[in-house]
Amino acid sequence: MDLKDAIAADVAAFLNTEEFAETHTVDGTAIVCVLDSDVDGEFAGDPAGGLYVATRRLHCRETDLAKAPVQGKVMTIDETPHLVLDVSNEMGMLAVTLVENSTA
Repeated sequence: MDLKDAIAADVAAFLNTEEFAETHTVDGTAIVCVLDSDVDGEFAGDPAGGLYVATRRLHCRETDLAKAPVQGKVMTIDETPHLVLDVSNEMGMLAVTLVENSTA
């Protein structure tokens, strides 16, 4: 097994819906991905006001998305808008850091 085969096997295990991954609707398309649900959450401004900033990270195959995410643009996940903070691409796997404003 060469390195590319080993990486493909790792990706297949990571995106296995019986292990880590789930199906989410991203920009209108159902994809298998891993969505870290609260990477770095903190209250923004006055906690009594109830505004909570949830930072999330989406891991998916680049080829599964209809369009590439762009920093500063909005990406909708399960009908909830998120602002794209950062995008990294490692051999076809994307790690997209997102922020969602919601009430606490």
